[in-house]
Amino acid sequence: MITVATSRLIGHRRYRRQTKNDTTLYWERWYVLGAILSGLGWGYAGWTFYPIISEGERSFLIFILAGMTAGATRSLAPVLAACWLFQLPILLPLVLHFLSSSEILANVMGGLSLIFIVFMMAMARSYHCSLASSLRLGFAHATLVSELQEKKLVAENLNRGLTQEIAHREKVEVELRSAMARAEAASVAKSEFLATMSHEVRTPMNGIMGML
Repeated sequence: MITVATSRLIGHRRYRRQTKNDTTLYWERWYVLGAILSGLGWGYAGWTFYPIISEGERSFLIFILAGMTAGATRSLAPVLAACWLFQLPILLPLVLHFLSSSEILANVMGGLSLIFIVFMMAMARSYHCSLASSLRLGFAHATLVSELQEKKLVAENLNRGLTQEIAHREKVEVELRSAMARAEAASVAKSEFLATMSHEVRTPMNGIMGML
């Protein structure tokens, strides 16, 4: 068991250090294999020690094995195959001891143990589905946020372009108004000049016409 646990710990650290995403299936298989070996180790302990220990020690052994099975429901459920293949080898040898006994209490314990195994496996599946759903929603949320940010940038660029266009048109409008004002001033000056010249021309002509 120490060898198996050490190997799993080393594999876990190597997985955390690896950078390639295409090796996930490889590491998942090793993870499942490690779970199977651990389950077999605990199941062998139950099969071997249960017949040779006292009643009090048997209760303690059952408590340990049931606790390991229940703990795997949360810790191993993300990889459902690893969870189930860890839970089954732990308790099945003990269940066989119970069912093969001639005592009614042992047979009842065997039946209850089978119900416990099925219940723990169902709980593991439920947790696995909930976790998968949460991850899918998380990825969908991240994708949605990314799309919204991209659309926000596009909208900001459009608003910036519209702002520049409005500023340009306002500048052109101001220049047009200034040009129109200058044209009107020039027209007024022209009219005044023509009126002055007409008056200046008529005044001498009136004198000449009077002398005639």
